Amino acid sequence: ADIFEEDDLTIVNCEGTLSKRGTRQDKQFAFRGDPDYVEILTSSSVEAASLANNHSSDYGKESYDDTIKYLEDAGIAVVDGTKVEIMEINGVTVGLVGIYALNETRAAELDEAMEKVKKEGAELIIVSAHWGEERAKTPNSFQKELAHKAVDLGADLVVGHHPHVIQGIEKYNGKYIVYS
Repeated sequence: ADIFEEDDLTIVNCEGTLSKRGTRQDKQFAFRGDPDYVEILTSSSVEAASLANNHSSDYGKESYDDTIKYLEDAGIAVVDGTKVEIMEINGVTVGLVGIYALNETRAAELDEAMEKVKKEGAELIIVSAHWGEERAKTPNSFQKELAHKAVDLGADLVVGHHPHVIQGIEKYNGKYIVYS
C-alpha cells in the first residue's frame, strides 16, 4: 500500500468478481470474492481496475455487474472494452482503456475504445491488455501486433497481463509496451 500511495495512479487487473450472486461458470478456475474485499483495493490506494480479462464473468452477468457497482461505489474507475474512463491526474487528462485480447472479437474493441478516450480529451492514454499465453516468456505475434496498433492509435503506454511471467518491455515509436 505504501508503494501505491506514492504513485500518481495505480491500475489493477481485477481478475475475478466481487459479489455474492451469480452462477459459477463451467470452467476449471472460477474466482469470486466477498464484496467487502473492495476495501483491500481502496486501502491500498488503487484508483482504477480493468475487468477486461478471462475471469470477470466467472459467475455470470449479475456478478460482473455487482463488481462494477462495488468498485465504482468505492471510487475506483472501471474499464473493460468500450467501457473506458477519463481521469484527471496532476492536471493531465488520462484516458484508461482495458482490452480482453484472448478473444479476437473483444480485442477488436480497441479501435472504438481509443476513439472514445480521444473524443473525451485524453492527453495521455494507458491501455491495459489481457493477452498472451500463460507461462510463455516471450510475447506472441498477436500481442505484438495489437500493442503496436494501440500505440499507432495513440496509446502512450501499453501494459499487458495474463501470462503470469515477465515477458519484457519494448519501446515502439517512442512509447513503452510492457508485455507482461
